[in-house]
Amino acid sequence: MKYIIYTLGCKVNQYETQAMETLFAERGLSPAAPGERADVVIVNSCAVTAESGRKSRQALRRLSEENPGALRCVCGCWSQTDAEAAQGLAEVGWGSADRRGFVDAVADALESRRPILGVDEPFRRRVIEDLPAGAYEGHARAWLKIEDGCANFCSYCIIPYSRGRVRSLEAGRAASLAAGLAAEGYKELVLTGIEIASWGFDLPGKPGLADCVCAVAGAAPGVRIRLGSIEPTAVTEDFCARLAELSGLCPHFHLSMQSGSDGVLKRMNRKYGTAEFAAVCGKFVNVGALRVHGHIARERPVGQVRRNIKAQLSAADDDAPNTLFDLEHLGIAEGDAVFDGVPVDDAFVFDEGNAAVEAVCHPLILVGSAVHSVIDEDVFTAVIRRAVLV
Repeated sequence: MKYIIYTLGCKVNQYETQAMETLFAERGLSPAAPGERADVVIVNSCAVTAESGRKSRQALRRLSEENPGALRCVCGCWSQTDAEAAQGLAEVGWGSADRRGFVDAVADALESRRPILGVDEPFRRRVIEDLPAGAYEGHARAWLKIEDGCANFCSYCIIPYSRGRVRSLEAGRAASLAAGLAAEGYKELVLTGIEIASWGFDLPGKPGLADCVCAVAGAAPGVRIRLGSIEPTAVTEDFCARLAELSGLCPHFHLSMQSGSDGVLKRMNRKYGTAEFAAVCGKFVNVGALRVHGHIARERPVGQVRRNIKAQLSAADDDAPNTLFDLEHLGIAEGDAVFDGVPVDDAFVFDEGNAAVEAVCHPLILVGSAVHSVIDEDVFTAVIRRAVLV
């Protein structure tokens, strides 16, 4: 029996897809080769935006058309939050939990061809599902999910209602899985989760993320360790100091700011303002072994904290004209601003539609646009008006 899995969304979905591949292999199912007709088509769906849901439905329809007669299956966050629509499109409609149960349901439906719906109540989940860690076939970078769920309840986000409360993989178990991956020959390991900054909140003694990272690094010496996106609330002086001591940790941190406007951050129900975010950046700067950097055009990394800054196109931010996200007080070294690789004056305006980002730039990163900058030496200084950092 052959299957196709189409994966949308975050690194957690990617991790869970490779775990399902392992579980399917145990049942004798294998991925279809390019151009080969599949017996089962699966969409591991996403619900982080309405567009993600649309793409999930579109992918399932397309795979069904390309593989007539194949068993149609969907799992993930979209099918968790819109089970009725998922049931209307798929013979096996599953939610965002119990991947082992999903694999069992697919095997059962292949024999019976009867519809199966498996969507639970996410807030009743208490324990993280322990799935096989590993990588897509032929890849040298492995995935390890150390956390699931989120309790932040940002006003714009549906994910807590899809994934439920925070559930952490115990540090000892994470270390054991990491050691196993190292023994298999993997050279790089990505620690991921829905909101890894909250790792440990549900465990006895409430350990912090640094405890898990240190345990994993100690169990897998010689393996490069990467972290998924983290919330600024996880970053403390102790967090920075402990991670700075880990030789195997890739010094790259993706901090999610979402907006440079305190008013917008408050309406988003984020747990910090621009001043707190700047202070977090300062903590990285203050630890000698960790420096805050950006990255240059075409995604070539040059440093440790990556800020992807996009123009905020919405006019709903009524305090945006008076909002400046100013990092000058961090003592940041000046760099060279560039436009499509060509140096420009320090001050420039980037226009996209009816929006403008005015910046005194030393340097500024606008990923996804034509404006980029090169980071020199330590970190960057930018005065950004109407900016969103994601």
